[in-house]
Amino acid sequence: MTDGDGSGAGGAVDVSTGGFDTDPAAVFDQWDALLRWSADVDPATAVPYKESDLRAPVPEPRQIFAVALNYRPHTAEAGYEEPAEPLVFTKFPSCLTGPYDPIDLPPGHSTGNWRWSP
Repeated sequence: MTDGDGSGAGGAVDVSTGGFDTDPAAVFDQWDALLRWSADVDPATAVPYKESDLRAPVPEPRQIFAVALNYRPHTAEAGYEEPAEPLVFTKFPSCLTGPYDPIDLPPGHSTGNWRWSP
């Protein structure tokens, strides 16, 4: 529950009080029950949180798919033609981080690639 401005001012509700697992992946299996339960949650019970406490929305994904050349200006800048079909490729699950998680670089590297994907 948030106020929609990204500040976290609305707070968070402990889903375990509804009998749900706090692991986001486990909650997906109980999605309909979570929606029913959340309709009756009193927003006044929400506890404030800091955005810096947020982590990856799916902590341990089994697979991550990405789409290459999905940004037209960058595609043109790189000298590529826009593909007729999406160019889909996989990435290692460890590539996913939360908005404030540290990014560990390999030894001997002081900077990372400037590109990011929302």
